[in-house]
Amino acid sequence: MLQRFQKLLVYTTAVMAMFVNGLPAMAADKLDDTNVRLSEPRASQSSTYTFATKAKTTGSIKGIKMKFRREASNGQQHPTDMTQTSAAKGTMTGGLTAANYTLDRTTDAGTGILYLQNNTGDTINGGTSITWEVTGMGNPSIGATNAGCTPSSNNSSGTCYLRILTFNTDTLADLQAETPANILDTATVSYTVTSDVTVTATVDPSLTFTVTGVASGASANGQTTSHTSTFTTLPFGNLATNTPKYLAHDLTVRTNATKGYQVTMKMRDDMTGTYAANNIDPYVGNAATWAVPQAWTSPTSATANEDTGWIGANTPDTDVSGWAAPSGKWGPVNGTENQVMLSSGPDIGTVATRISYTMETDVYQPADNYTGYLIYNCIPTY
Repeated sequence: MLQRFQKLLVYTTAVMAMFVNGLPAMAADKLDDTNVRLSEPRASQSSTYTFATKAKTTGSIKGIKMKFRREASNGQQHPTDMTQTSAAKGTMTGGLTAANYTLDRTTDAGTGILYLQNNTGDTINGGTSITWEVTGMGNPSIGATNAGCTPSSNNSSGTCYLRILTFNTDTLADLQAETPANILDTATVSYTVTSDVTVTATVDPSLTFTVTGVASGASANGQTTSHTSTFTTLPFGNLATNTPKYLAHDLTVRTNATKGYQVTMKMRDDMTGTYAANNIDPYVGNAATWAVPQAWTSPTSATANEDTGWIGANTPDTDVSGWAAPSGKWGPVNGTENQVMLSSGPDIGTVATRISYTMETDVYQPADNYTGYLIYNCIPTY
């Protein structure tokens, strides 16, 4: 009889333990859609931790406990070089009222635990997504020892774990003890700290300089070209006395030179005839120079081969010194490398600069076939 009574007592006690206030006692539910996002995932860096989850149990959340661990279950070792001395409460969403919560980072600092406490409580319905932030967290290192997160096979990253518990109380003793009656929901998630990936590249210098011929009848410095040029020729053709002719080249530069570039033009030697004593001179005008270009004037010398024939050029590039107002101006084509293009930075090379040339002789210029060699030079600066 005594044995039957003892069995009945054990059974009754067990049944009573399953009921609290007339309701079945339930284990805490597992939070859904839970993760923690690090704003700066690199190891040993300061970061904001954003916690996101979905409440499973409807209830008044008064406490949230965050336990940083090196193992997903059983182990209580936290990454010891994770720092929380500068941790601070950030924003909260989903019905959590940030102003009502305080962050406790010191009570269990040596064990890698943080608490959010709210003595008023926020009633959150099951299925509600909530988030909260903790700023100023010091990420763990990557390491096999207790100091850091468990490394991957090549130490490129380390994995740690986080246990989250929500409570219906803000009493620190209950939060520390994890009293089952006070736990609403729980979840365990992992997070990763990573190594820097060094990205390297070398950008090669680039340059494309193009000389393009201009067709006859094209506009060039307010004049109309007399003949068609090619990239290797400026064929002025037959010159009649005191009748200027006009030719042009289009120049384009495409370069990534950070300090820009300059393009110069010069005549290798004066234009000479079949007879070496015959020559056509660089444009002089009224003491014109490349830095002081002038409107075109016809040669009037009466001494053969001494300013009885002139060749001049124009650049519309207003960045070139002396060419701020280039329209209708001409400078000498001589043996000096005169700038015809100038840029202080890179150029995508979609707009051509049209360099114009004119030539004229008077009656004292000897009849002959004249040849000269023009040289362009493109000089990028990096």
